[in-house]
Amino acid sequence: MRNKNRIIKEFKEFNELEKITTNRFVYYKSNPSLRSEIDKNGLIAKESKNSKINKPVIFLINSYEPSDWFESSYTDDIWKIDTHSIKNDFFKDPNFKWSDFKRVLTFNNIPRNSMVLYHKGINTIN
Repeated sequence: MRNKNRIIKEFKEFNELEKITTNRFVYYKSNPSLRSEIDKNGLIAKESKNSKINKPVIFLINSYEPSDWFESSYTDDIWKIDTHSIKNDFFKDPNFKWSDFKRVLTFNNIPRNSMVLYHKGINTIN
């Protein structure tokens, strides 16, 4: 019964996601230590432990303003993704209901040829 309840909960959460049209470009921030993996494979949807979404997902930033991007203890890489070159559906991120569509997600992978490394971060964590 517990597994059935989990499936019902996930289905309800998915159906409550608000599908949106993003800006032409969305952004992805990552630790520079992941640069070669992203450069080789693009972005691969993965499960997140700190999310309300219980399936593989990619979280993105739907804003051109650097002040809307996450800050961290190191300088992140910033990847710029051309949404016109992919056929992904995008949804408002339910983890940030207050963000006014600045935080979005997709369940589909993003191929490397749809993105450019917009800013090279410097990893300062030893």
